[in-house]
Amino acid sequence: MISFGSDMTLRWACRAGDYVFWARFQGKLSCLGNEYKVFDIWELRDGYSVTIANRRSDLPDWFGLHPLEVSGPLAEWMKNRLDEGYDLQEQI
Repeated sequence: MISFGSDMTLRWACRAGDYVFWARFQGKLSCLGNEYKVFDIWELRDGYSVTIANRRSDLPDWFGLHPLEVSGPLAEWMKNRLDEGYDLQEQI
């Protein structure tokens, strides 16, 4: 298990049978709790690679964020994009 903190980018090569679980701990003391909610699961294959980033500068040029996918420092950046006429696309 890898805990993903702020200002972090993680990249790794995948092998057949690897899985990525997107989960968030629940409760008032979420960092100490053992209950969590799984939001998504991906099965990976040989040749796949995974990049998980919360730094905009580490996202590929082709990657587009939906306004519902940002929080923290990126929220202000997204607000500015929307104010400038950013065309909302379907969330993937």
